[in-house]
Amino acid sequence: MVGRRPQDWSLRARILVITAVVSAVVGTTILVGYLTALNRILYDTATTSARDQANQVATLVLDQDHTPARALDEIPTQGALLQLLTSDGHVVAYSDRGVAGTALTHLRPAAGQTSTEQVDGIPSDPNDPYVLVIKGLDRAASDGSSILVVAVPLQTETAVVEGATGLLAGVGILLLGALLWLINRVITSALGRVEQIRAGVASIRATDRTTRVPVPTGDDEITRLATTMNTLLDRLERADQAQRGFVSNASHELRSPLTTIRMITETSPGGVDPNSTQVIASETLRMQHLVEDLLTLAKADDDGLGLRMVDVDIDDLVITAARRVRASTRLTVHTQVHATRISGDPLRLEQVMNNLVDNATRHASTSIALTCLTANDQAIIHVDNDGELVPEDQRLAIFDRFTRLQQSRDRDSGGSGLGLAIVQAIVAAHSGTVSVGESPQGWCRFTVRLPAPPLANTSHPGLDDQGETEPDTVTGSSL
Repeated sequence: MVGRRPQDWSLRARILVITAVVSAVVGTTILVGYLTALNRILYDTATTSARDQANQVATLVLDQDHTPARALDEIPTQGALLQLLTSDGHVVAYSDRGVAGTALTHLRPAAGQTSTEQVDGIPSDPNDPYVLVIKGLDRAASDGSSILVVAVPLQTETAVVEGATGLLAGVGILLLGALLWLINRVITSALGRVEQIRAGVASIRATDRTTRVPVPTGDDEITRLATTMNTLLDRLERADQAQRGFVSNASHELRSPLTTIRMITETSPGGVDPNSTQVIASETLRMQHLVEDLLTLAKADDDGLGLRMVDVDIDDLVITAARRVRASTRLTVHTQVHATRISGDPLRLEQVMNNLVDNATRHASTSIALTCLTANDQAIIHVDNDGELVPEDQRLAIFDRFTRLQQSRDRDSGGSGLGLAIVQAIVAAHSGTVSVGESPQGWCRFTVRLPAPPLANTSHPGLDDQGETEPDTVTGSSL
């Protein structure tokens, strides 16, 4: 890690360094606080002991039956050093010859007052700290002495503090090392499982899309990460399969008209006759419709269809579709139309209607039925045909791209299998739904539901071009 920026370190290194720094700061703060409190307690204890001793000596010194020197001899010093001083610092009496020559302090409290001081050493023992208690005496009652000094050594307290410092520092270092070791083990275990997931993903090749990452045992975050990763891979595999199927089907659909056109041109060296020209035009139109359908679906997948929202009368679209079927087929058309207006793209909604009606026309035996109504703030469109029902297990798949039922393939109706997929995409863009089921009469029914505001318009089943009301069931080309 030398020479590298902290943000470039590995995750393990960053966690360990941050843990070490934070633990060291916290541990040092606690250690300093503890040692400060311990030192204060020991100092206060020594000072209290020195005060008590000073009071005892002062009592003897002030006793008329004792001279200052005799008083210092009779009191047990318990390791303390005693001095009696005059107001100008002259040593009157002492308990040890080592403090006979020089006053231990410059403090001169008044009679009855007590002062304390901590020094790093005294003349007879310059290397050890002492706590000094200085008590002012009544000079007249103390035979000329005015200051009593009690010096208590702090060697024991200092040794205790130093020993505690070393012991706690050593224990802190051991605990920090143990903590870093434990964290490193946890990180190694966690990152090891993450690395297995990463290696598993990296090993997946385009030619082997079934490989999945190993899922560790348990129910922790890493296990859920592996499960989520496998779920993502499943979705990607399905999307890849759908894309490959889409490309394959599109290629197949385009190959047929291109083959026809190529065959005609290659077998007509002297020029294309009128019949062949008509075939070429038909196949070219078929390719154009297929490419337009593919473009529509591509837009729906990419950034949306770019709808141009205006008010649209759905009943007009249904009536127009019914007229077109009557004019171009021999099927019987039943209509039941109510005034229905929504906000939508008129061209896209017309495409929905045309695709559904074309699908119904291809599968109908003799009749289709178109219904338009409003209920529960929804515009509802039913497109029924008396052909075979869509099997229940295929009622969702039928809206997939290039999906055609077997009966449609058998009849060679010419559909590309994109019409219903486009219907679903456009309806979804209008926040609606499309489904397939069975009508009350037992016919195959496609139903579109689109959001629509409530309208106060009255129903007018089956209006013709002149606005004349027709019965609910209209047949032939009477509309």
